[in-house]
Amino acid sequence: MDDLELRIATNNFVQDCCALILTETWLHPAILDNAVQLAGRTIHHHDRNGDSAYTPHIRKSKPSIRKINTLPEVALSQLQDCFSTTEWSLFESWDLEEYTETVLSYISLC
Repeated sequence: MDDLELRIATNNFVQDCCALILTETWLHPAILDNAVQLAGRTIHHHDRNGDSAYTPHIRKSKPSIRKINTLPEVALSQLQDCFSTTEWSLFESWDLEEYTETVLSYISLC
């Protein structure tokens, strides 16, 4: 916990995260949430209960079938050609929303 708190205090990337997702194998139901609570953060957990310390996600949900659309090989090579000649620095912006919208629009155009 000390190492994690130090990383949060000194690393801007970690400080600015909206969510930290951690996995653990050593916690058990006798360890209370406040023992692993990070200052200024909210803890959520889904696999700690009195029955078992860990239940794989695959056992918690029903299987599903999903259709994945892929691009034809010709379109994929055209897209790669477009990206390889793109001057990506033109899209740079300090505003993440603006940057994301601009890049996604450009990808759609390609």
